[in-house]
Amino acid sequence: MCSFTSAQAQDRIKFKDSLRNKEVKHFADTLSLSKAQAKALSQHYLNRDKQTDSVMRLPLVGQDGAKRKVMLQEVRTTFNEAVKQTLNKKQYQVFKEVHKAQQALAMEKLKGMKKQIQIDNNDNDN
Repeated sequence: MCSFTSAQAQDRIKFKDSLRNKEVKHFADTLSLSKAQAKALSQHYLNRDKQTDSVMRLPLVGQDGAKRKVMLQEVRTTFNEAVKQTLNKKQYQVFKEVHKAQQALAMEKLKGMKKQIQIDNNDNDN
């Protein structure tokens, strides 16, 4: 079993905070958000991350994987609704498009990594 030291846990929290702050700053700049909107968006991201972490910490037993998936979808839906209320229609449309693009990019990277792992595994088998 792998366990984190307190320092590792703090580093992980700082890293996640840094990523979240960069993402909020990016959207604040791109969408010309007011300070109040940027602060609200930051809070929505923080809430989403906390809720996601708490769902992921739940122990998995039997069919709990499906329950977890539903719970994570609820977190995403709540996040999207909160963001929608914070931004105007045009800002929210751009926000959604950027998120779709980020997701597509992440999936392409994941596919590339899977292929590389398969190639590496095949090389190790020979």
